[in-house]
Amino acid sequence: MRRRLFGLLVCMLILLIPVVFGLNVFGRSMSNDEYVDAPVWSIGDSWTYDVEFDQRFDQNNRFHWFIDDMCFTVTEDTGSVYKLDFVGNITGDIEHFPFSKHLKGGTIEGYEMVEKTNLGLLEIVAHIDGVSSFHHWSSEVPVVVDVRVTFDPVFALLNFPFFVGKNWIYNSSTVTIDYTISTFGMPESMHKVIFIEAGPVSCAGKEVVSVEAGVYEAFEVDVQEGLLEIYYAPEVANVVRVSGMGPARFTSVDMELVSTTYTPLGAPGKPSQPEGPTSGSAGEVYTYCAST
Repeated sequence: MRRRLFGLLVCMLILLIPVVFGLNVFGRSMSNDEYVDAPVWSIGDSWTYDVEFDQRFDQNNRFHWFIDDMCFTVTEDTGSVYKLDFVGNITGDIEHFPFSKHLKGGTIEGYEMVEKTNLGLLEIVAHIDGVSSFHHWSSEVPVVVDVRVTFDPVFALLNFPFFVGKNWIYNSSTVTIDYTISTFGMPESMHKVIFIEAGPVSCAGKEVVSVEAGVYEAFEVDVQEGLLEIYYAPEVANVVRVSGMGPARFTSVDMELVSTTYTPLGAPGKPSQPEGPTSGSAGEVYTYCAST
């Protein structure tokens, strides 16, 4: 009887070890194309997106933004956190009682702080400048929006390393949002505190995704059974497409990668313009030189 129990325990341990350590049931390590680890970014790496997102806090406060060429650039590496500066062109609709405003010709700039191990959000600070038109007002009026969003604790939807079939729970977080909207030189402020409850995430599969930046093989990450879909491409060490409703259900987002300057560590640089004759004759041999 003891031998049978011992044999049963050994079999159970053999089955559990691959689950705990992220190996497949045959006990071999996964190859690099089967899983994705946390990315390593360098100062100067950048990713540019087209973004549309809608934030509805209550019946009196709604923001619908369209941002073209929103470029995120790594500007600091503290050892545990990346700082990314961002800049882009923005238009949108602001519904903030008692006025509704259409923002046009705007720019957005700011930064976000991102935890390195899971790309979780710590803080977002943004400044928006634009103009709007009002009834019975002959000229366009400047509109300035300042936003600060903090997350406590850090809010992370991704959980590295991940692979097809992995399931996890994203953490709960308290989100504090402060908006200041200024028109006619008169600021109006809004303060919101929103609690995001923990929820399920799964890596549902791998898919070839086509965006303006190119065609990439990406891991599909489903948040709350498809409420939000994230496509992460190891080739660019970042997401290439995000679509759906955020976990707090007050923000919907659609964003796609337009371009990137990211190159993996150790990859050869882009060759310089070759040096040599720009014209020649048939039968002659010419030598050209280029450096990386």
